[in-house]
Amino acid sequence: MKCQMSQLLFCFFIWLLGWFMHPQFDTVFIECRNAQTLVLMLQSTEVSIVMKACEAIFKFAEKCDENIKQLLALGAINPLVSLLSHEDQFIRRNAIMALGELSSNGLLTVLISLLTCSSDPLRLSSCQALASLTKGHRENCSLAVNGTTSLLELLKSLACLVVPATTVLCNMCMNEGPRTCLQEKGAISALLACLVSTDPEIQTSVLQALAALVCDSKSRAELRAADRLPLIINLLNSEYKEVYFAACWTVSSCAADESTVQEFCKLGVLQILHKLNLSKSRCSHFNETVYTKLLAKNLPAKYSFTGHLSSCDFVLDGFYDVGKLRPDTQLPSLEELIRMPLNVHRPTLLINAAPCADDSLSKSKEEENVQQWPKLGVSQTNSYQWLPPTDPILQGYINETHTMVQPSMSMQEQIVILARFVSNKMGGAVTRLNEFSWELHCSKLKEELNSNVIPIGKIQKGIYYHRALLFKVLADKLAICSTLVRGSYGRAWNEVLLRQDSTTCCQSLPETSSKFIVDLMYNPGDLLVANGRNSYSYCRF
Repeated sequence: MKCQMSQLLFCFFIWLLGWFMHPQFDTVFIECRNAQTLVLMLQSTEVSIVMKACEAIFKFAEKCDENIKQLLALGAINPLVSLLSHEDQFIRRNAIMALGELSSNGLLTVLISLLTCSSDPLRLSSCQALASLTKGHRENCSLAVNGTTSLLELLKSLACLVVPATTVLCNMCMNEGPRTCLQEKGAISALLACLVSTDPEIQTSVLQALAALVCDSKSRAELRAADRLPLIINLLNSEYKEVYFAACWTVSSCAADESTVQEFCKLGVLQILHKLNLSKSRCSHFNETVYTKLLAKNLPAKYSFTGHLSSCDFVLDGFYDVGKLRPDTQLPSLEELIRMPLNVHRPTLLINAAPCADDSLSKSKEEENVQQWPKLGVSQTNSYQWLPPTDPILQGYINETHTMVQPSMSMQEQIVILARFVSNKMGGAVTRLNEFSWELHCSKLKEELNSNVIPIGKIQKGIYYHRALLFKVLADKLAICSTLVRGSYGRAWNEVLLRQDSTTCCQSLPETSSKFIVDLMYNPGDLLVANGRNSYSYCRF
């Protein structure tokens, strides 16, 4: 009787104290030696008493591990978890802090077990507590792996449980071990199934979890195989800022994988991002960064839309140049271009050297193989993966230049030799462009190949954009830093950098300049000072 009376008097004291204290967490903590009284106070109907009890439990548990064990033995977890759904925000906050102090002593195990209980409010509170306890806490994320199956089941349950469940999953993905476990348990497909929801809060949380989850090639392959990429792309058009930012984050996470980028580009992601970048209300540096990352993994699109490839953009097999395109148009795939009937438009240039060239292969045999390549592309059935045809002539160019250009040469000597080589293969120096019948030559090649796509090695009469592309391809193979810039009216050129010292730069070159444009047309091998009069005439019509 005396014990109950003392507890009631203590509760009254706490209630009275609440009248004089502002409900902030950094106020005076309540000290109490009777842990049982503190746990009992959590069941009070008075907001101030419950709030101060949570503060006192936090302070009591903070002192030593023995106090924590005592609180756990008295069953402090369940009433604290139930307070996570309290209508008062300060009680919710203080309950989370108290639970956080107990987390290293079996709290996560209790919360994980509550995820499968029959009470929806208790499941929600447990999930919210897990979301708070796993945020930025590596050890707790590792412990939460035991609840992976229960968390994934919550994604199929009530809509109110999806957001906290995906928040926990997103927190877990920040660590490699839990992330791998989630991937193995099928978290990607479970999250993708939630994207059909029209709730913007669910869409945002699911996209954030996906962005954190798909950070390796295996998970991105699973994402592609699930055939849900259109859902992610469509959410870029969401009217809610949080949703399309989360969708941008997901796309950005996939931008490191070339195959996934190709799939995204087929679905028009570049056009959507370009539209967002033009919008005054929705443009951001993040959108522009994602757009740039996608272009970096899709060089045909980058060159078509921007007209510029830097020295860091290495032109590899499979690259093709369709000419200048507006950023709001769709870039056709190489397979689509090859299957198109002949037209009167500019031919598409293909870069795809033979993987294994035989030096003993005769020229007639090479031409025979190249002539057959469009037919091979058309006749392949869907049961085989479509592969672009190879260009053995280009492979021969690569082999020749590796023999001619030696690493011991100065950088200028390497550039001059390569420039003259490209010019010789493309018809030599041009005196008058209007007398250089390159258009007729390209038209005959299109007829001969019965295709709008021409491998670069087949072109024997080329002008600016043919030669500049070939120079860029060979320069990349020789580790010569070179850009590729598209101009107007068929103009294109390469910019190179030369160090200003005697070992790499001739005395005839200006000492104050380091960027030069390579002449591939009129005086092959000449280096024109960038922004100079001669370079201006070379680059402009």
